[in-house]
Amino acid sequence: MNENKEHLEKISDYVNLTVEHHFTDAELLKKSSELANLTKEIDQQEAKKKATAAEYKNKIDVLKAQVKLTSDAITNRWENQDRACELYLDFENKVRIYDDKLTGEELKREPFHQGDFEKRQLKMFQEEQIEENNATGDFAEGTDPYAPIDGIIIDKAKKGTKVAKLKPTPSDNLDPNYGRNFETEE
Repeated sequence: MNENKEHLEKISDYVNLTVEHHFTDAELLKKSSELANLTKEIDQQEAKKKATAAEYKNKIDVLKAQVKLTSDAITNRWENQDRACELYLDFENKVRIYDDKLTGEELKREPFHQGDFEKRQLKMFQEEQIEENNATGDFAEGTDPYAPIDGIIIDKAKKGTKVAKLKPTPSDNLDPNYGRNFETEE
């Protein structure tokens, strides 16, 4: 400053003043790079925020669902609970009976399901078949002489008692001409 400052009174040794500054090309290039880095950082932070927000939203939603279930249980004075049970079929009265596995207390009775009748028929058939097989000795194939039941069957077969046929071997299923060469020389 070339002005004469004798008539001026100094108020402060240091004051900041905002003034307009015009950038050089080098300063503009530096600012552009800074802008690109800041934009990238914003995108990364927003992605983290979304992921974290979604995670916390899910946690909060689970807690709200638990609050609703607990509130409903208190209001209704009951809730559904899973219990380990034994299932009995009463064929005389055609009902299913569920007994608590721990206490033995009957928890529920309901009419037969369609499959229950089929189960009964299958079980009766199996029982009849077992009795019939035991009576005739046709209850196993008798292939292992060291297995107790197979040993009995093999002994009966030796004595001429009717027993179940032994399993066929693969060679029993082959054509008698298998492996023979029928090509003739000309």
